[in-house]
Amino acid sequence: MNVGTIEVEPQTEHELVNLPAGFDYRPTLDKAQRLASNYAIIFVINGKVFGSGMLITLKGVHGILTAHHVAILPYGKEEGAFSLCICNAIHRVPVRTTAQLQHIVLGDSKKNRFEHTGPDLSFLMITDPELLSTLKARKSFYPLIKRADIAKYPEYQLRKLLWTISGSPKEFSQEHGMYKGEKLTKASDFHVSADFRSLKQKKGFDYFRFEVDSGINGCPKGYGGVSGGGIWLLTSKTMTNGQISYGPMLQGVVFYESRPYQNETKRILIGHGPDSIYNCLIREL
Repeated sequence: MNVGTIEVEPQTEHELVNLPAGFDYRPTLDKAQRLASNYAIIFVINGKVFGSGMLITLKGVHGILTAHHVAILPYGKEEGAFSLCICNAIHRVPVRTTAQLQHIVLGDSKKNRFEHTGPDLSFLMITDPELLSTLKARKSFYPLIKRADIAKYPEYQLRKLLWTISGSPKEFSQEHGMYKGEKLTKASDFHVSADFRSLKQKKGFDYFRFEVDSGINGCPKGYGGVSGGGIWLLTSKTMTNGQISYGPMLQGVVFYESRPYQNETKRILIGHGPDSIYNCLIREL
């Protein structure tokens, strides 16, 4: 698999990466984030970002994994039209009607008393061949087949691993006037390093909590627009030539940001974990 100048062999068996003290992980993490960008999409209505998602494939089905509260927004609009932002070029991938998708609800956010409690998870199965062909021409679909069995590891060990969260913060969007009679907006493909805090099970779903920077170190003050984005874990695979290949493994979906704390420099992001995205989706399909 080629990602720019990076060559990465598709991973089928993974091991957790516990890097030694003093190891400069930034180049490795940067490569993994660029690979994860291959699967990222951004939801846009009227030039405004309203959420993020990941293109995935499972059992021969292709679609977008995202937060439920993001997926339902177009269904409240007349005709349900919206657009997808998929690459760093002037473009628009129109979804003219929600009839081009089949909405599979995995966790209905409308039933939640509080936003942070969850569940909040959806899969938009792409049923329109033309839309699927357009996306395949420019993007990759993450194969939801293998996953690292992280539940067997104690939390202190999970805190040592390299986690990132991807999505498109609204505040990083930039308006560039009009283009061919339409508002031109540049959305951000953003990845943030995240500090693992917990992974808990509740009523058939699992929930991650991560701490991220807020308004410092190049991070947004708020994470609106990142909902539906991916939670990625850096994993490794020993190649046939003995070299080690590093790559991102999808572990979850973000759906909530806390209020800022610690002098407004930190936030907690909450998202669903691997049991929710693998087991629940496999069961529904």
